[in-house]
Amino acid sequence: MAVLELGIYANPHAPKPIIERATGMLWLLPAGHSFCDIIPPSRIYQPFPRRIILAGGDGSIRSFLQMMHDRKEVRPVGLLPGGSQNVLYHQLENLGLKMTAREFLERSPNRRLRPGMMNPFQNS
Repeated sequence: MAVLELGIYANPHAPKPIIERATGMLWLLPAGHSFCDIIPPSRIYQPFPRRIILAGGDGSIRSFLQMMHDRKEVRPVGLLPGGSQNVLYHQLENLGLKMTAREFLERSPNRRLRPGMMNPFQNS
């Protein structure tokens, strides 16, 4: 199976506007790049796509990232915030890690984060 360029994953119970925003991002892909349908994380394609966009709130994003960690998958991950608090998104934004969807798709971010960076109560 060929590796997909982009996978967009959303909680199947996400509000309709979140799914519509995620769907609207597909036109940003350069011509000829493949992508998977917007699907719940439980239906992950193997192998993982080269880039992943997670649409949803902190809980959905956390569970997907945990699954990636458990499978030892390392991929650029973009967030499309859609929860009530979006704490993780705002913490990443404060670290200067925010970029547009087009920037995310046009270049492969080469930054790694340690999970401890996101927890202000955990000592490094």
